[in-house]
Amino acid sequence: MNIQDIEIFLDLIIIKNFSDVAAHYNMSQSSISKRIKRLEENVGIKLLNRNNKGVISITKDAQRIIPYFKDILNSKNKIERISKYGNSLYIGISSGINEEFIFNLTIHLKKENYIPYIYIDSSSNIIDKIESNKYDIGIVGYKFEKDGLEFKTLFKEKIGLVGLKKIEKFSLKNIYDIPLIIHQKGSGLREYIFKYLEEKNININKLNIVYEIGYENFTLKSVLNGFGYGFLNIYKLKPPLVNILENQEIERSFWLVGKNNKLLEKIKYWKEVGLL
Repeated sequence: MNIQDIEIFLDLIIIKNFSDVAAHYNMSQSSISKRIKRLEENVGIKLLNRNNKGVISITKDAQRIIPYFKDILNSKNKIERISKYGNSLYIGISSGINEEFIFNLTIHLKKENYIPYIYIDSSSNIIDKIESNKYDIGIVGYKFEKDGLEFKTLFKEKIGLVGLKKIEKFSLKNIYDIPLIIHQKGSGLREYIFKYLEEKNININKLNIVYEIGYENFTLKSVLNGFGYGFLNIYKLKPPLVNILENQEIERSFWLVGKNNKLLEKIKYWKEVGLL
């Protein structure tokens, strides 16, 4: 089976135009057609239907085999990356992780002869990129149920609702009355907070959300500028900030996630013995 045949097929089902795909690969349309026919012969099933107007549709058999084609390309990309960069390790880390932890993790990975590449990303993006082999492991702030991935609790933190002004006798039932700065969609903290609020019978759709922010540091700056109240780790709580959820903090876990069980166990051990 030819890898490029698979690449051409996957591009074709997205672009849905033989001439455009042919131009992309600097081939003739007839060459593209021959590549698709060869791939069909190799896998023993018909992959595409094409009418007189050139409109392309995917067969039911093709729909079942497409995930396996994608796995083949992902494996190819990973092999090429290892061949080029050696024992590299691509790590996606949630924006809520503090810099000291990231620094210590990098040091210990280098001692183990890894070449770590650290990317700050949203929890949902990290999970997607681990599944597609773009990241090797990740540290996320929300546990997404995914087959084939292993999650290990790494550490916990306390989240407060932080602003510039103290609100006496505040409780969650008053949360509708204050302007909120919320992490953007895909954020592990957002998912966790929304789930927590729903469990407390808070209607998410009625919240007074004034901003949706990408990273925790942006939330912090927005709060410091008086734009509203944000959910933040209370270790960042310094004057003039106040936590209006005092004694009602939300406990949140961070998870180590990946497919490499031995490496996950090693990092978890480093954390447990105080090296991270």
